Amino acid sequence: MTQPPVERKEWRPRRWVPSPVRRRELRKRTLFVGKLGVFATLLALEIFWPHWDDLLGVPGYYVRVGLIYFAVHMTISLIRLTFVFVYLRSNKYDWAFRDNLVIGANRIAYLLNTIALFISVLVLFDIHPRDFFTGISIFAAALAILFKEYVTNLLNGMILMFSRQLSVNDDVRIGHHRGHLKDINLINVSLINENGEFIYVPNNVVLATDVVNYSKTDRKWVMVEAELDLHKVTDLEKLRMQILAGLIEYDEHLKASAFRIEVVKVMKETLTVQIHAQLRRQNAKVHAEMKNAITQELIRAVYGIEA
Repeated sequence: MTQPPVERKEWRPRRWVPSPVRRRELRKRTLFVGKLGVFATLLALEIFWPHWDDLLGVPGYYVRVGLIYFAVHMTISLIRLTFVFVYLRSNKYDWAFRDNLVIGANRIAYLLNTIALFISVLVLFDIHPRDFFTGISIFAAALAILFKEYVTNLLNGMILMFSRQLSVNDDVRIGHHRGHLKDINLINVSLINENGEFIYVPNNVVLATDVVNYSKTDRKWVMVEAELDLHKVTDLEKLRMQILAGLIEYDEHLKASAFRIEVVKVMKETLTVQIHAQLRRQNAKVHAEMKNAITQELIRAVYGIEA
């Protein structure tokens, strides 16, 4: 009896979808090439056809100021792109990689471009920048006092960007806020907590308060803290052995001799304990699995139910 032919599905390659970071970086590079083309066109017209602007009725002075701003802007963008490219290439990172140094370079480039645009507008209206800042010196001093917090935040933001203490996607606690660090800018640090809520902490507060970076802790140690019913826990050693017995599948990763339970606080009805376990080697995946497994075994041993 002949078997019916097996229908084969046509193989189709998966569509490549770039990440948001990769899309932003690709957009910046495309925009840079476009601006470079516009600048080269305007510069060629100014050199080979000096009076082309008369056809548009635009004063030549405006065109020259625009070209100077374009030149400064393109130079800043080129330096940023080159710096980021060399940094990523030397560290063998993917070109869509994003860390503090890349964020800091982007923010500084944006700040310099804003300053260049502001000065170009002053020159466009025939105002010398030195005369402008001299004329508003008293007003500027008052502004400096009013915006002292903003300036301090800006400087602290640069310190955070170029330091290695905090990085994007780290699991951190700043004061009483805990979450994943999503961004560092010149004003604040943004976190997203376990409820999906965005928390914005000013840079001044970050540098003035206690910060715990859980992502940079020793991944060999696993710690679980729990508050238990005091009447359910009668023998800590027995509880330790019950939890260890339930972690038999992690025997090759776990140092049983270092497994311990410490009492943190005793209340009238509750007992707060910390369970410490040590891995033989650092492994982020095993670390996360071990934490969940210890929690499950603790609930099973104390309350007799599955987590």
